[in-house]
Amino acid sequence: MTREELLAKLRELTLLPVSCLLAIHSPALAQIPDWVIVASHREAAMGIDRASLSRSGDQATASVLMGTFKPETFNDGSTVSFYISRETFRCDARTRTEVTVTAFDPMGEVAYQAPHVEADLLVQPGSIYENVLVAACDGQTGLGGLGFAQPLEAIDAERTKRVAAGLQVVD
Repeated sequence: MTREELLAKLRELTLLPVSCLLAIHSPALAQIPDWVIVASHREAAMGIDRASLSRSGDQATASVLMGTFKPETFNDGSTVSFYISRETFRCDARTRTEVTVTAFDPMGEVAYQAPHVEADLLVQPGSIYENVLVAACDGQTGLGGLGFAQPLEAIDAERTKRVAAGLQVVD
């Protein structure tokens, strides 16, 4: 068993009693986010909250994370580190619909929200979004490994992993 597998197993064993207590004492808090990165490139990482993933027929719905390794600064002076969108994927048609998009600053505070941004976007083969679609539709491919309760933790862990592997990261 590798160190990563051991940590994942320990996390599962630790979260089970905690999750049960939360479910009993506070149903609204029972769903703990579980962000896992499914793809990255030199500028950003994308992931899915495994706890939010659901599948019905040909459609999968999930909360999707897109985090930049270097925060984006806009003309108005605002800064955004990551975006979380609620997305629906039509698996056979290979399309995605952004239901909502929320942008967060480097402190994890909401910078802005946009309802129903894009509908029926075709997912291009070989794109970073293809990994997200496959993970959401398959429900297993790319969704293994250690998850994180906080989006910024997942992004930082992916950045560290890329640097350790000698892959380029834009700072």
